[in-house]
Amino acid sequence: MVVRKPPNTWYVSAYIPDKEKTGYYSRRSQSFTSESDAKKFAAAELAAGVEVSAGTINPVVPKRIIAPSQITKWLSEKATCPRGTGPDDLDRRPSDLTDDRQIRGIRDQKRPKS
Repeated sequence: MVVRKPPNTWYVSAYIPDKEKTGYYSRRSQSFTSESDAKKFAAAELAAGVEVSAGTINPVVPKRIIAPSQITKWLSEKATCPRGTGPDDLDRRPSDLTDDRQIRGIRDQKRPKS
């Protein structure tokens, strides 16, 4: 049996104040497997007074980008599962983004054996 780890589909990017920078970059990002996990992290960072933005990672469709000014509205929305992120949606992804052997294996696991 092949166990497939769910892909990270969401990211949250947090602003790093100048005094905490260790290099050139002014933001640090973390990726998550679900929107609800990303929202929990974003809410914690926001509560700590950090400016955050978020969004989906390619090839997730539809693409979402949440600006810092929209974070509080996004946190109040119900979490959704974008098309193409779950095992049931593998057949709807573009063929060049998935391995056909994996798709068949997952479909075979879901079918009841007769």
